[in-house]
Amino acid sequence: MQGTISKWGNSLAIRLPRWATEEALLKEGSLVEIDVTNGVITLSQTRVRYSLAELLEGEAPQAYDWGAPMGEEAW
Repeated sequence: MQGTISKWGNSLAIRLPRWATEEALLKEGSLVEIDVTNGVITLSQTRVRYSLAELLEGEAPQAYDWGAPMGEEAW
């Protein structure tokens, strides 16, 4: 399949057909890694990686009740 490069502001863009984005599990807002090797452009889906601190940001510390000791645990 062929596509056409179009102007988009100061950049260039290409439309991806629906079947290709569905097969690649891409949707609007998906992050992709762009790689150019020997004149070949490759797009790869990337996932956002969060640190533990980012995941827990804004969460209040919580205590958990793990139940009564079941063996020789020292509490």
